[in-house]
Amino acid sequence: MTVTVTNDGQRVLSTNYWSTPHAARGLLWLSWNAGALRVLVPPATEHLLQELPPPGTPVTYYQRQATIVLLYEDDPEQPYAVEVDARQCDRTLPPSDDGKTTPLLWYGQEGEQGVRLLREERLTIRIHAPAQRPEQPVAIITPACALQVFSLDASGVPTPVPETLYWDALELLARDPMAEWVPQPTGPYAQASRAGRPPGTASWHCMLAAPSSGDLNLPTAKAGGF
Repeated sequence: MTVTVTNDGQRVLSTNYWSTPHAARGLLWLSWNAGALRVLVPPATEHLLQELPPPGTPVTYYQRQATIVLLYEDDPEQPYAVEVDARQCDRTLPPSDDGKTTPLLWYGQEGEQGVRLLREERLTIRIHAPAQRPEQPVAIITPACALQVFSLDASGVPTPVPETLYWDALELLARDPMAEWVPQPTGPYAQASRAGRPPGTASWHCMLAAPSSGDLNLPTAKAGGF
């Protein structure tokens, strides 16, 4: 299904994105028009807006080969970031756009194809050279914090995975069609509240989980937490 967005200059009037499978999964869609970035936020992901730093916080748009990152300058040590698969954006910006400042508009769903403006701010564009790494699906939303990867044992207790296996673990998870990002983890790896999560995960902002260990030959399922 081709995503269409009807515009009035920088503003979005309507879109069919809300009826796509990706929107049903809560994935963001990025759309450029008239020099503005518009972020379409499905209902399943609207809670993201409550977690963002206050409007007015400096934010930079980093364009990479596989991902696009909106990085907020709210905390020098652990800045908040929204990371989106580059395939969830309707265009690639040219190098000449590097350093430009543009509007950033966040939209939620209103009716079948309508929109409502949720948030408005400005961003600075930074164009990165293509990353030298394999193309693959990546995390959709994640705070830019320290990464920990665990292997869950038979009783569901996470055991740290050696750092030498981090990339293999994340690559496997990214390619697993059953793996998904859970901004507010629930299910077999975590309960609804942070207090009910598995040991060592209470402070995680989100979780990447998969039901099988696959080629890594880890004992059971893996979970990555930030």
